[in-house]
Amino acid sequence: MRARSRKADAFLRLGDIQLEQKIYDAAEAAYKSCLRFARKSRVKGGANYGLGFVMRGKGQRSEARKFFAQASRDNNWKRAADYEIDRIDNPHKYGE
Repeated sequence: MRARSRKADAFLRLGDIQLEQKIYDAAEAAYKSCLRFARKSRVKGGANYGLGFVMRGKGQRSEARKFFAQASRDNNWKRAADYEIDRIDNPHKYGE
């Protein structure tokens, strides 16, 4: 069971690095791999949060919203994910 957790954490970190570098397809694959291995809600929330940014970076705002909504189910990610949902729903508030 620890091996699954370590793999999930590793894929989460890999996705974060690839997202930062705007390598969206690779980040998407890493986050989805993380979700396959993750058992903890916190880790799943982080992967979904990252996938939200990946989808927004690809211009898929409705998909981004879905992933942010998934992330907001975890209390650790709720506030940040709800903010990103609001940015998608009300871009005029943020000058977008």
